[in-house]
Amino acid sequence: MLAKVLPPQKVYVSSAGKKGLGVFAASPIGAGETIEVAHVREVPQSLERAIEELAPELFHYLFWWEGGAADAQSAVAFGFAPFYNHSRTPNLKLSHNFEDRTITFQTVRDVQPNEELTFDYDTKLWFDDSE
Repeated sequence: MLAKVLPPQKVYVSSAGKKGLGVFAASPIGAGETIEVAHVREVPQSLERAIEELAPELFHYLFWWEGGAADAQSAVAFGFAPFYNHSRTPNLKLSHNFEDRTITFQTVRDVQPNEELTFDYDTKLWFDDSE
């Protein structure tokens, strides 16, 4: 069953300095609020390897997805999902729904207007994450 698409209502995409683009709070957001339910498309392992080799700048936008199709370990997420940046002190958590093929982004604490929304990438980083 296709999950209902929930477009982001309280956030906007803007420059995040050296990180490129980022997602920011447009208004106060309370802890535990769902910011976005992003639909995904699974990426077969063979295509994932080709993306890593031929387009490494796109490879870093893939999300971990080891609960869906047997031949998929990652997925492309749509919506604002590609623009949430990494932080060691994130204000978002992710929940994967493999049946509906969605990723839910939810706040873990109150977020102030114009504060960047981030999550911990929980992987070996390919960039300096000093904040």
